[in-house]
Amino acid sequence: MSTEIESKLIIQSDHPASVMKRITNLTGIGPYSIREKHTQIMHDIYLDTHDNQMSLRKEALRLRETRESLWLCFKRAETVHAPGVFERFELERLWSRQNLEELLEIAGLKHSIKRLPGIISRDPLETLAALNLCIIQDRQTSRTLLMLSDHTRHGRSIPAEIALDRVSYRIEGGTVLHFEVEVEACDDSGLHHVSAVTRLLKNYCAPNLVPWNHNKLITGFALEHLTRKGVLFVPKDRVTLLSPDAYTTVNSLLAEREHWDRSFF
Repeated sequence: MSTEIESKLIIQSDHPASVMKRITNLTGIGPYSIREKHTQIMHDIYLDTHDNQMSLRKEALRLRETRESLWLCFKRAETVHAPGVFERFELERLWSRQNLEELLEIAGLKHSIKRLPGIISRDPLETLAALNLCIIQDRQTSRTLLMLSDHTRHGRSIPAEIALDRVSYRIEGGTVLHFEVEVEACDDSGLHHVSAVTRLLKNYCAPNLVPWNHNKLITGFALEHLTRKGVLFVPKDRVTLLSPDAYTTVNSLLAEREHWDRSFF
């Protein structure tokens, strides 16, 4: 679907991997059972024009590489319905010339289509750079996807799923780890289940699961800013876990601004 509805929770703990493991090992929660579990690695690159056209409109263009496929995704700004519950327009397509042209037009970058090479390069970043698009964030996510079914519906699958994300941001030569849990509707009828599953997870992991009103892109911008200002220390060639205090700092910083974009830097 083109409208995405999801809740977003962060793991605020000195041992976030342990909390993530507790959720991963669930066989069910409330009336829901875990029907299937899948793990995948996603390499996400976000792009914008050099004059920040998309971020100033609260839009984003993402190139996602998985083991199986390469995807291009266009997103518009989310609407927050409740703490940590988002709705936004999102359109994802497999990488191809035709799909690239479609998303460029939707993104208001139709003029860029004229500059498309006659044959798209085997390197998609080379093609996107030729369109005057530049990288604004590069991150890798290890995702465990929990597919749900409902006991009250005789074990039938439901239109919602749980995504357990271990996000690695490369910042100033180091790596910052961010642990996040998403409950996502798979179609328009899944909103009820998103709210119900989110409530059950929060109770199960209290007080370590906290609603988070910021997407991964904006969270990464804040981490970069805090690192450059010396508020957050990220050693080179080392992995840094975000402490509960660090999340409080990030949230306070983001709450001061209605919207973040590259021009802030």
